Amino acid sequence: MSSTSQSVARAFKLFEVFAKLQRPLASQELAALVGAPRSSAAALLKTLCDLGLLRIDRRTATYFPTARFAELGAWLADGVIYPPELLDGLKQLCAATGETVTLGTFNDLQIELVRVERSDQAISFTAEPGQKLPLWGSGVGTAYLSALQTPQIRSLYRRATKRRLLGPRAPALGQILSAVKSARSTGWAIAEGAVFPDASAISVPTSAAANTRTLVVSVVGPTIRMKPHFDTIGRKIVAVFGSHAPGEVAEAPKEEHDHPPMPGGGMGGLDM
Repeated sequence: MSSTSQSVARAFKLFEVFAKLQRPLASQELAALVGAPRSSAAALLKTLCDLGLLRIDRRTATYFPTARFAELGAWLADGVIYPPELLDGLKQLCAATGETVTLGTFNDLQIELVRVERSDQAISFTAEPGQKLPLWGSGVGTAYLSALQTPQIRSLYRRATKRRLLGPRAPALGQILSAVKSARSTGWAIAEGAVFPDASAISVPTSAAANTRTLVVSVVGPTIRMKPHFDTIGRKIVAVFGSHAPGEVAEAPKEEHDHPPMPGGGMGGLDM
């Protein structure tokens, strides 16, 4: 990793630490938490202070993000990216099914979760916004692919194959296309215990889009609770959000930098 890339990665991790702990932190503590030498951490902290993204309290020798940093991302939660009716729909679906509901979108040959409505049942699916899920073999990935044209799917698969990003457990292209065909026919994709034996997901590529991106809504929970209601849940998702018509073309993926997909389906774990 280049020094510039390493600095960017450390800066990102530093702000993740602040988001998790939500308190001022000393330079020595930050260096340990981001895994950086004290001298490198000190240089990074000085740069971020100079940019106005961190402030230092010299009385306590601690750092904390500034209001300017908070303002930079505030627009992401103001309804411009995710309209209120979309977020209300997630809550409505969670209440109607009693299961965890996730909202995901394509990101660099993976699906990234951008919203999660957690079930309040004692045994439920756990997930976090920002979690990355496999495009190949998962319910959410199959649902996204079902909204693309078949040549687009083949192209994505070729890219992953050429760059040796498909693990030994990744489904063959024929299996992917078969699953996509089934999802187009029913309107939703089902992943039953693909990675976690007790978890299943039903995913729908929605007609609701954020900033021109196709979104995938998933209802996820214990298979024993979900399986008897697969079709009912699929119809509920479509009723709330709508669905791409079979074979309808979504936007062509714009990302050019691939990451290795994770084999199998499933989208997290069950919280017991």
